Amino acid sequence: MNTSPVSIEDTYHSDLVRILSKESNLPKNPMQRTAKPFVLQGDVDGVEKSIRMLRHMMKVGVATEKSFQLVFEAVLKRGRMQWITSDVYGGKTCAANELETLLMEMEEFFQGSVSLEIYNIVLDAYANCANSRSEIRYAERAEELLERIESDACSVYHVLRAWAWQQGNRDVSQCAYKANDYLQLLEENPPEPVILAKAYDVVLEAYSKAIGGATSADTIFSLRTRIDIPIPMDDHTNIILAWTKDERDGSAAKATEYIEKLSEMYLTGEITEDPEHIAFAAVISAWRRANKPEKAEKVLWLMEKKVRPKAKSLKPTVFTYNNVCFAYVADSETITTKSFDAISNIVTYMENNCKEQPLIKPDSYTYNALITACTLSGNLRSIEQIEILLDRMEAMLQGGNVTNKNFNVVMNAYAKSKDPEAASKVLGLLKRMKESNFVKPDTITYTTVIECLTKSANADFAAETALKLLAELDKIYQTTRKEDMMPNARTFAMTILALTKASRKDKVQLARRLLDQQIKVYESNRQAPALRPTVHPYNYIINCAANSEHDRIETFKLAAKTYQDLRDHPDLKPDSYTYCFWFKTCNRLLPQDGKIHEKFIKLAFKQCCKEGVVSSQVLNQIRRSNLTYEQLGELLECEPRSVK
Repeated sequence: MNTSPVSIEDTYHSDLVRILSKESNLPKNPMQRTAKPFVLQGDVDGVEKSIRMLRHMMKVGVATEKSFQLVFEAVLKRGRMQWITSDVYGGKTCAANELETLLMEMEEFFQGSVSLEIYNIVLDAYANCANSRSEIRYAERAEELLERIESDACSVYHVLRAWAWQQGNRDVSQCAYKANDYLQLLEENPPEPVILAKAYDVVLEAYSKAIGGATSADTIFSLRTRIDIPIPMDDHTNIILAWTKDERDGSAAKATEYIEKLSEMYLTGEITEDPEHIAFAAVISAWRRANKPEKAEKVLWLMEKKVRPKAKSLKPTVFTYNNVCFAYVADSETITTKSFDAISNIVTYMENNCKEQPLIKPDSYTYNALITACTLSGNLRSIEQIEILLDRMEAMLQGGNVTNKNFNVVMNAYAKSKDPEAASKVLGLLKRMKESNFVKPDTITYTTVIECLTKSANADFAAETALKLLAELDKIYQTTRKEDMMPNARTFAMTILALTKASRKDKVQLARRLLDQQIKVYESNRQAPALRPTVHPYNYIINCAANSEHDRIETFKLAAKTYQDLRDHPDLKPDSYTYCFWFKTCNRLLPQDGKIHEKFIKLAFKQCCKEGVVSSQVLNQIRRSNLTYEQLGELLECEPRSVK
């Protein structure tokens, strides 16, 4: 039997097909665009070996267009993936880079005679690899190639896709607008509906990422609905995302219209594909930014109670629920009992349903929002509930995700409250933290406890306890050298403040030593910002002196030194409280019938006026200075009879 001779080209092609047809270990989705490109380890699909064979075929002069097409199509199948190389691309390459190089070699081999099919494969690769994070701008390269070939609709579509996928999230709309330009070019000579529909889909996605692209996205979405091809769920999601990124008034409402319409179409069966969680989450975020928590909550319950029971792939997360809770506490001025009740209702729902939906199990941030609302709602009764909330949180989180911040928020609530038992309650919480296996107190904890002590009716207990806590915190820091255990400027200031009303004889000297200690630590720690002195401890020491009944002369000297140190400080200057406390000190510690008292009052008041910090409290202390009406009139530069 006669058989036709097999050409050497056919032999090589058979080898190429054999190499490329072996079982591949490529990832299931080489076009994955929601994460960084997958980096291949080894030649798992034979592509690199086929490229070497193709170059050998060119060298021996047997390569044909079919040879190139086999290899080009194989490289294209690698999608967005990268692989290790030793060439000019710095250790990694991708399909776009590899095919660009092979195209130059092919054009040289065939002296410029390359088919449009090959060019479209390269354009397709440029589009696949285009993204906003790469230093290589593949959309520009695709555009350059398009300008030098005889293109068709597929060519234009690939360049359009390259520009669309190069659009950065929350970036200006430049790439989206370029993609739209190519869309208009396609519309001038409409391709088959499938290609045109895909083009609309891709451009809509680009506008969904761009800032200020919502109106253009609206137009694209409207045009897409006119094509008799089902609209994918991605398009519904993208038009919603476009409006949620728009910063104009009414954008959140527009996004809500779309999400409500989508939900209705899904629930009535007009759409069968499950709505995406990201669409609901984005609308909730938009309402949070607009400071409309009630609107955000309405979208949450639309998703959770109406759509989710039918949409099995729709899986809300704790982050979405937290977003609504955060919306209620974003503005401390608008938090009411109603805010607390709303968050409490949300958290209760999460607790009751997290067994069925593990992704919505409350976390420490959830409870922080609830505790914050409880704290700032203006309802004193709510403060009593905070420790109950802590118990509830620890039971739900089993301690593992409880953080210092949860306790610190509760302590801060007591510090800001008028509860006469606040000091004892925070000391109980501090003890609870020390005994916990999951959290330990930090600088913020200790400082907040000391702040509560400054408001205690038992001034001596408050002062002694504050000093012990500061010493305890400093000892922990000296032992561990952990930054979150280092006493800061506020820790020292609150401890000094706690001494103000104490009865101990050496309180002023002790307060001054604490300030000197803070300054020394600040300077020895390379001027750590957390320890930078403020005007407050100086003021507290002067006020502490004013409240002292012991050794008036020495106490006044120490107050005067502190007052002068503040005046001489290179970065600080006295404020109205400084002068108020200074006048108070002069009035209480100096004989008011002598020239020294009058001299100190007059000199300090002139300085106070010069610095523009005269306040009603300052004037009250001036009136108490026992100066005559004539002296007050001279000081205040008014008629003596007008001085009240």
